[in-house]
Formats: sequence, C-alpha cells, structure tokens
Amino acid sequence: LNIDPPTYERLHLRSTLWFTEDLDGDESASSPFRGLNDTSDTWVTSRVFSLYVEAESALDDSNIRVGRQRITDGVAYNRIDGLYFSTRQDKWSAYAFLGARASVYENSHNDVSTGTGISWLALPDTRVSLDLFYGDDERRRFGSSSEDDIQSRLTSLSVRHVLNEQHYLFGRATWHESELDEFRVTAQGLSLIHI
Repeated sequence: LNIDPPTYERLHLRSTLWFTEDLDGDESASSPFRGLNDTSDTWVTSRVFSLYVEAESALDDSNIRVGRQRITDGVAYNRIDGLYFSTRQDKWSAYAFLGARASVYENSHNDVSTGTGISWLALPDTRVSLDLFYGDDERRRFGSSSEDDIQSRLTSLSVRHVLNEQHYLFGRATWHESELDEFRVTAQGLSLIHI
C-alpha cells in the first residue's frame, strides 16, 4: 500500500504487508507436513515488512523516514523500527539510521541497529564510500533460558569507477570488528554485438 497525498507532494506513506492463510489443516507437532505457518493458533497470519512515513525536503535533496523500513544503504541490509535520514549535495551524499532491529518472527526491540555512511565523487567517474554499522543482537537459544549477546561492528570502504555507460569496476573491503572480513573486486558491464 503506497499513499501519496496530492496536496502534500513531498510526503509519502509506504507499507508492505504479508498475509498467509493456512488452508491445509491443523497438523500435529510431530507431523512431517507441519510448516512454519502451523506454529500459530490462527489460520491467517500477518507480518509487517514495512510501514513508514517519508518526507522529502523542499530546500535540498534530502529525506527522512520514520517507522518500520528496510535499510539498503551500506553493507549490512537491515530492517529496523526507527529513523533514517539521507542527503545529497554536489559531490557528497550521506545517510544515517538508528532504531531497533525489526524481526517479523520474534520480539527484537531490545536489539539496536545503527549506521552511517558518506560517499564522495572523487573524480568525475569515481565514487568513494565509507560505511559504518553497529548491531546488538540478543540471540535466544531454543529450549534454554540463556542468551548470547552479540555486538557487531562493520566498517566498509568501497570504490566504484565508471569506465563508460555500460561498464564499471567495483571494489570493497569490509572489516568485522578489526579484522578484514571480505575483499571483493568486480568488473561488470554489457556488450552488444551486432551481426
């Protein structure tokens, strides 16, 4: 469901809902046909994937979102219940978010997720990005009252260089805590051959 009020062009309401109907019966806990949808006592299960309000600035290229949302900036894709802000200037762009991790299966409102990133157009065809992420996750062990409190910090440095309209190079180094966790270099493009 997307709502764009005609009198407020810079205000948007976005939502993504998931409904599941369990039409195949009520399987016992030991049945091999029992699925995830059978864990609920209802035959209709709903999940909220996103539900947020977004406002765009009239002064510059920036926006703010409040609510349940998917954060696709940076290296750690998150779903949070919280606040997101992004802005873009001439050669710079930046974003920041703060909220609780939003799980569709369990209560995770005590798990903090926050991040920020900045991107700079260093050369006309080269963009350099730095992203920081922190997440706190209380993992509950099945059948036990004990928990593991996992705190993660990610730092990522990315470089994207456009060779031409259809080809580019991309490199990213990601550190988990203080150790290099991933190093990736890719070349991607499309070449058309006319016969």
